[in-house]
Amino acid sequence: MILPPAFTPSSYPDGTFIPPSPLGVRMIILDIFLMVLTIVFSTLRVIAQRTRQKTLFPEDYLYIGALIVYQAFLALSIATFLSGFGHHIWELNRGQITTVLKMSYSLIILFGTSVGLVKVSICWSVARIFAGPYITLSARALMAMAVLWTIISMIISIILCQPISLSWPLIGFQGKCMNVTVAYNILAVFDVLVHLFILILPIPTLWGLQIPKATRLALIMIFSTGILPMIVSMLRPTGIPNANSMDVTYGRVMGHAWCVAENGISLLVSNNPSLRPFFERTANAITSITHPTTATVSEKQPVAHTEDETHLVRTPPIPFPTQGNHDGETDPGDRSQTPWSSSQAVV
Repeated sequence: MILPPAFTPSSYPDGTFIPPSPLGVRMIILDIFLMVLTIVFSTLRVIAQRTRQKTLFPEDYLYIGALIVYQAFLALSIATFLSGFGHHIWELNRGQITTVLKMSYSLIILFGTSVGLVKVSICWSVARIFAGPYITLSARALMAMAVLWTIISMIISIILCQPISLSWPLIGFQGKCMNVTVAYNILAVFDVLVHLFILILPIPTLWGLQIPKATRLALIMIFSTGILPMIVSMLRPTGIPNANSMDVTYGRVMGHAWCVAENGISLLVSNNPSLRPFFERTANAITSITHPTTATVSEKQPVAHTEDETHLVRTPPIPFPTQGNHDGETDPGDRSQTPWSSSQAVV
C-alpha cells in the first residue's frame, strides 16, 4: 500500500541533486537522440529547399515552428527526469512530487502544439503539391481537424481537474477530475483517424500517375512512411492505464515515452522528400527484379501526362540533368507550384 506522499520518507531531501532513475536515464538518452536527429534532418531539409527554389513554402515555416516547440518539449522532458520523474513516488518528498507533476502538465501542452503544427504542415504540403480541387479541399479539411485536435487536447488537459491544482496533488484537495483513461482514449482515436486520412489522401493520385513504375513506387513509399507515427499513436494509449496509478511519478513515464516518439517520428517523416533518392533506388531494385523488361522500356519511352498531372510532372523547357529541379525557369508569378521532370521523384 502506498502511503500519502506527505507521510512517506524521501530519499532525496530538498536542495539535493536527484539523480535520474535507470528508467529516467534511458528516457534522457532517447530525448537527446531525437533532439539531435530532428535538428540534423531539419537542417538538411531547409538547405535542400533553399538550394532548389531559393525560398521556403508556408509548410516549411509551420514545420520550423513545430521543431522549435519539440526542442522545448525535449529540453523540459530532460529537466523533468532530472527533477525526479521516473522515480517511485515514495522516493520523493511532497515538494518534489508537485514540481514533477507541474512540469508534466506543461509537457502535455507542448506535445499537442508541436504535433498539431506538424499535421498542418503536412496537409499544407499535400494541398500545394496535389493541386486538384478534391485533394485541396480534403487537405484543408484535415488541417481543420488537426487544429481542432490540438485545441481539444489542450482544453481537456486544462479542464481535466477542477481546480487545475488537482492536476498536481497535494496542493488542492477540494474538486473533481475527469476520467483520464476515457479522455485520452478519445483523443487517441481522433489522432489516429487524422493520421490515417493524411496517409491515404495522396495515394490514389500517386497510383494513377502516368510515370515509370519505379518512380511511382518510390513516391508511394515516401508518402507511406506516414504510417509510422500512426502506429505510435495507436500504441500510445497502452501507457494510459499507468497514468491512473497512485505512483504518478513512475506510472506516467511510459505514456510520456510514446508522446516523445510520436512527435519525433512525425517530424522525421515530414522530411521524407530528402529521402527520395533512397526510395527511388529501392523501388528501381524491386521493379528490376519483378519486371526487368517492362521497367527498362518504361524508362526509355516518353510518357504523356493528363492535365491534372501537369502540376506534378512536367518536362522543363530546357533540360539541365545535373541541376535538379528548375524553379528558376518557371513563371515567377506561379511560385506556389514546382514542376518536376518525369525522370525525377515528385515531392
